[in-house]
Amino acid sequence: MKWVTVTTAPNEPIGESWAGLLRERGIPAYVKSETVMSLYMGSASTPVAVMVPEDQREDGAKILDGFLGSDEWPQEEGQ
Repeated sequence: MKWVTVTTAPNEPIGESWAGLLRERGIPAYVKSETVMSLYMGSASTPVAVMVPEDQREDGAKILDGFLGSDEWPQEEGQ
């Protein structure tokens, strides 16, 4: 099975909650740290990838989009 990134979360706790949402809806998911720096900086301060099987990426993205919405992370003023 090939695993792919469905989204990137700002940190590990949020990534774990998003992966949990996917698992609750029948999509296997896990969190993968994006960089080696997470080992030094801590899991709460570095982005992580939320991984799903390649053939379930589209379904996973729809689930997260439906839950999080498109305005989950507001843009800075002027953008």
